Amino acid sequence: MTCPLTTGIFLRIVAEAAEEQLAEGRRPVAPYWRVVPESGLLNPKYPAGGRAQAGHLKREGWVVEGGKGGVRLIGRRGSGRRA
Repeated sequence: MTCPLTTGIFLRIVAEAAEEQLAEGRRPVAPYWRVVPESGLLNPKYPAGGRAQAGHLKREGWVVEGGKGGVRLIGRRGSGRRA
């Protein structure tokens, strides 16, 4: 088991580093955007309030929808499968 607080802190550090690398035209250190909890809710503490995460997931073929509770990963485009 891991500490959720510590895990969240380090995921945010990795996310920020990856976005800096992408902005410089380099390959990101890690695809942080693929870290999504079972609930499917995207992390509002990631860069751009989760919008960057949503954009990366959409480019990889995932369906993402916004709603009252936040932005949520719905499923894979064209697979008929829900996340």
